[in-house]
Amino acid sequence: MLTRSKVWLVATAVAVIGLAAGLGVRWLTRGPATTTTPIASVATASGNSPELEVSLTYSSCDALDHIDVTEDARTVTLTAHLRSRAPDSCGTVPTTTTSTPVPLKAPLDRRTVVDGATGSTIRTG
Repeated sequence: MLTRSKVWLVATAVAVIGLAAGLGVRWLTRGPATTTTPIASVATASGNSPELEVSLTYSSCDALDHIDVTEDARTVTLTAHLRSRAPDSCGTVPTTTTSTPVPLKAPLDRRTVVDGATGSTIRTG
């Protein structure tokens, strides 16, 4: 017959094992760590298109992971995320410049573009 203390011990062990397994699965399935980087420039697409052309300059040991876009009536905030590449895949040039289209929910119009990494306003052209 199980005593109350043995039941408590078994329940605690099961809880600890379950927690460790859950954390282990979360750690194993998480995506690559990213860092933010300032945006070099933003150009508006031609016409009234809801798209921006975003230019970035970063280390050749990094790769552009994604750009988060947050929009409201007055601002569009862009946050560029980089992920590190394996050291043996770094290019011979120390920096990389890339330009990528970023879709918006609505045309930019008179809204201000803000760099999410620095909080600074980005001049558009």
